Amino acid sequence: MIELNRKTRLRILISCVAILLFYTVLQSNWYEIKGEGEFTMGPPKESNFTVTYDIEPDSEDGSFKLGRATPFINWMSTRDSDSNQTSPPGDSDSGDETESKATDYTRYGIKVMGVLLICSLIGRIFYEQKHSLKIAFVIWMVGALLFSVGIPLSLGMDNGDDLSEGETPIEEPTPESEEFPFFSITSDMDLIFGGVQFNFNASGYDSGLLTDQEISNLSHAPPQKGDVGYDEFVAFEGSFSLKPSKGFHYWLMIPLFWLIEIDFRALKRRFNYY
Repeated sequence: MIELNRKTRLRILISCVAILLFYTVLQSNWYEIKGEGEFTMGPPKESNFTVTYDIEPDSEDGSFKLGRATPFINWMSTRDSDSNQTSPPGDSDSGDETESKATDYTRYGIKVMGVLLICSLIGRIFYEQKHSLKIAFVIWMVGALLFSVGIPLSLGMDNGDDLSEGETPIEEPTPESEEFPFFSITSDMDLIFGGVQFNFNASGYDSGLLTDQEISNLSHAPPQKGDVGYDEFVAFEGSFSLKPSKGFHYWLMIPLFWLIEIDFRALKRRFNYY
């Protein structure tokens, strides 16, 4: 019967935990883009929506949810029937037809880093190398950078044309000034764990619900109740965030289990000696 010393048993345990966590990484979402917003003034007031765009190990997936939809639907149907402007038909271009090459390379890189990390940890069971754990840590760090930096950069590369035109999975291009007179938008950015969040406020008069005479009498400032265009003044508050998802969190947990290999009693004796 083969006798295993304490260090070998701990390294086997560390390798098994790393394999389990990496398998969980491959079964989880890797990156999330989420947008939330609510209309605070105008016909669609209190209607809200949530948009999510998930980067998964082998694909992307998006969803859209509209809450309190009745005011928004009534507003859009009223605009379609009463609008004094003709909107050009939109292009029915589907983004799913083209492969996201840069994102695919990033996915491949993360998977390679995971395999290399497991191989380096398993190798420590059979071969004693002075810097083997440092090498494993470097591999893990490269994977963490691919999660937190590589994925958003690759998304920007894959969707560069859309982003240059003001289009993102959760943001529409700025409307024409003729469609929303005195349109304005303000925004700011906050740092969140592993990512960023953008907050914005947008407002403007809906010219599709106003006559030409009413449009000529509009003012810059948000209207007060009773002013021309008060009922047609649309205001919107929203935010969208870009951050790593559960897969990244599981990846961060991998080196935490390396601490069990440390002999804290010997380390304490060493510090007491000095």
